[in-house]
Amino acid sequence: VHPQPLPLESYTGYLTRLAEVNGIRRLNQLSVVTGLHLAEVRSPSDFPHVGTYARLPQVAACSLEHIQATTLYYLLRKFGRTTNAPNMSKHFLKESIGSHLRYCPSCLEAHGFISLLWRFLCMEACPQHGVELLTECGHCGQPMPFLSNGLRVSHCPYCQGDLRICKTSRASETMMRRTQVWHDDLVFLLAPHGSDDCNVIQHIAPQLLWHRQQNQYSLEDVAAYLSVPIYTIQGMESQARARRGETFTHYVQYAQHLNLRLSYLFSQALQQSKQT
Repeated sequence: VHPQPLPLESYTGYLTRLAEVNGIRRLNQLSVVTGLHLAEVRSPSDFPHVGTYARLPQVAACSLEHIQATTLYYLLRKFGRTTNAPNMSKHFLKESIGSHLRYCPSCLEAHGFISLLWRFLCMEACPQHGVELLTECGHCGQPMPFLSNGLRVSHCPYCQGDLRICKTSRASETMMRRTQVWHDDLVFLLAPHGSDDCNVIQHIAPQLLWHRQQNQYSLEDVAAYLSVPIYTIQGMESQARARRGETFTHYVQYAQHLNLRLSYLFSQALQQSKQT
């Protein structure tokens, strides 16, 4: 059976769903079938692979582009991070993504897949159902890994409890407003936008510089607001792709300080990239 990745489905969630519909219950079996290295399967990540995806595209009858869309590949690409430097990519997102499964029971019931959006800690709630995301099994209280033996999308690997019936709390209006903004920005950043998005970060830098100067903020002002050295701000404003410790969280905070949305900045940058 060859189910295709669903929009915004995570890579680890897709592997779990692919295994489940084909009766695969153990990670070593999944490794044999897909050709993915067992160590990689045992320590999975939604970061893009450094090399190939082994036999996965053939086994799943799925294009490489669709598999990459289940990972953080297109977001990292927009920020000039490549698969050739995985440690730098992980450092770039280390403050932004969770280390265990986070989920909405109602989404699992309605859609049957794990969303890549749930990896991001800023996604505190589900925009569709208005409830706070859960961070552990609602039956046994255990934090859950992204991929584990059992390989069932909607069940806890420890107690086998059905995650779709776990109780949730209603999200506050303030939390929902924050989450909706994040949702829209992340949907944009995680999506492919053609070959132009690999150079788009060069067009973000002058926008940040221009908006900072329009707001009459000094480098010292912004550095103090973000609690970072001045050279980190200079790195974000540099078209030379300087690596000065800037992270995804820093870009988010900088944009917020300027009352800007990341999706707006990048849509403008993509237009400029196409023109040049």
